[in-house]
Amino acid sequence: MIRNLGLKLLLGSALALGCLVTLPASAQSPAPTAAAVAGPAALGPIYDVAKEIKIQGNILKFEAMESGGGLVGTHAQIQTPEGVVDAQLGSGGFARAQALGLYPGLRVTIIGMMATVDGNSILLARVLTTANHVFILRNERGIPIRTVLPRGGASAASVVKGGL
Repeated sequence: MIRNLGLKLLLGSALALGCLVTLPASAQSPAPTAAAVAGPAALGPIYDVAKEIKIQGNILKFEAMESGGGLVGTHAQIQTPEGVVDAQLGSGGFARAQALGLYPGLRVTIIGMMATVDGNSILLARVLTTANHVFILRNERGIPIRTVLPRGGASAASVVKGGL
């Protein structure tokens, strides 16, 4: 029995060592550095909070991109002093203009990161601010927020869900 235990420990140690040797080799593979999506299997642009910008302007219109050339989801065209910016607010029910209470003509401030998707410059909106509300649309890693907790002491049963 002791010999069996020794054999099991030796086998377990060999497997652990194999994992340790394999892990650094896979960790050395180059990380993607491009800010653009390479194909339909990619999740989206790589978000970098250090590259965030802040824009201010009025909403011109909304577009729902469902497929094809561009980033899927709700896009708001924002008129800024520098020109029109295409801001992607996210996808799913939560990111719809009606769900957020947004409308053309509304003045907004958006913090996000510019990315190039299919040759188009798009602002990946992370924080959208109006005169009365602050909407957190993505976390600091650029992952769209799926759940919004209402203000006050609401229960989990009243949580509004949306996003991807």
